Amino acid sequence: MDITMSTREVLLLLLLLLLIVMTSLAATASASFGCDEVSTCRSLVGYKPKNRTTLGAIQTLFNVSDVRDIAGANGLPDSTPRDHTVGANHTIRIPLECGCYKDEAGILWSRSKNPPKYKIKKGDTFYLIGLNVFSGLVDYRQIQNVNPDAIPTNLTIGEEVIIPFLCGCGRVNEKRVAHYGMTLEKGTTIQEVARQEGSTVDAVLAANSFSDSTTYNDSETVLDIPLPVCSTMVRNDSLDYPLLVPNGTYMYTANGCVKCKCDAANNWTLHCEPSNLKPTNWFSCPSMQCRNSRNMYIGNTTSSGSDQVTLCAYAGYGNQTIFTTLATEPTPPVNRKRKKKELMSEIGSSTVASTLSHIVKGTSKDGKTNQEMQRFNFESIVAATDNFSIENKLGEGGFGPVYKRQMHKTKIANIKRTKQPKYWHALITPSDALSPSLGIWTIGVLSNDQDDDEF
Repeated sequence: MDITMSTREVLLLLLLLLLIVMTSLAATASASFGCDEVSTCRSLVGYKPKNRTTLGAIQTLFNVSDVRDIAGANGLPDSTPRDHTVGANHTIRIPLECGCYKDEAGILWSRSKNPPKYKIKKGDTFYLIGLNVFSGLVDYRQIQNVNPDAIPTNLTIGEEVIIPFLCGCGRVNEKRVAHYGMTLEKGTTIQEVARQEGSTVDAVLAANSFSDSTTYNDSETVLDIPLPVCSTMVRNDSLDYPLLVPNGTYMYTANGCVKCKCDAANNWTLHCEPSNLKPTNWFSCPSMQCRNSRNMYIGNTTSSGSDQVTLCAYAGYGNQTIFTTLATEPTPPVNRKRKKKELMSEIGSSTVASTLSHIVKGTSKDGKTNQEMQRFNFESIVAATDNFSIENKLGEGGFGPVYKRQMHKTKIANIKRTKQPKYWHALITPSDALSPSLGIWTIGVLSNDQDDDEF
């Protein structure tokens, strides 16, 4: 009797140890894809097909609802067809819906929602499925854990098994990121992958609990690459909160009614607009008009000054509503350059110089006049003159009026022609607070060939 009890105890102990090991393996596999709150978000994995394939085949393999979602995650045009070819060993990002849950012990766990199902073929094993079919993005132990009824040593042909993927929604270094799971070639350095994927070494080390950035040698482990995302106005009660869109990509949200794009050149601010697509769970898309505005809709902007714009921003969605908000933001650098070109083009010049220059007149020690050229960028000129007017003059502010050359017949006192025949100079009328010998602003515009007598 004592021997029987002892045997039972040994068996129970072995079973307990096995459970501990299994739990430890699962925890280790998902430790780098963390959660810091109960939520749902979009995560990514990097798939490398062994053979040439198409976006449509990848969409089916990963159970992605729309091929546009894959196109958006890779910055491809939204018109990219399902038969778009993907070359062998070419990495393509797959968007996944990730859920963060709290277990009975209060511990947060992450797992992919709506994971794909794979149909067993002859010769398949969990190890080969993870390594060959899904390019190492899933471990055989993970497949086994979510398919307890399947016998790993005797898989039935035609049987469907769930394929789980590592994912995460948590912050890294206290910043929102999109978690991107990918396998690396042996010998790849953390610096290389961080640079290639638009992340940072510090973020990769923090996300994966690495102590240094030495060469990465484990090609069978999924690495968590935190991708920086654009800031949003999405409310925390929105069904798509947090909306995580990495640089150079776009995604559809609000049941497909809204398309949101992240571009670092746009001040790292998410830009959303109506998608003009048929919604998935609504009969029609709700109104996208901003409150307290008569004619502004999501994506519309109006100028709030030389360096600011008022934007009708997307703020999330509910059961039957799309939320909007009016926001004031700095003018993106790319837009400032465009406005500069539009302004100088309106002046009527054939060619536009890249800078505006200020000639300051002074006297040297020998009594001779010298000239020192100081250069100001376009934004500085805008700030100094306060308001540029496209219609009749370049501006009027602290430095006085600066007119475009078409006005020379009525404002001839304020316009001068230099000895350089291809440049127009406008005399600046100083304010009371400035010295009357302020000088001349060189507009820097190449003119058409005209005679001096006209001036």
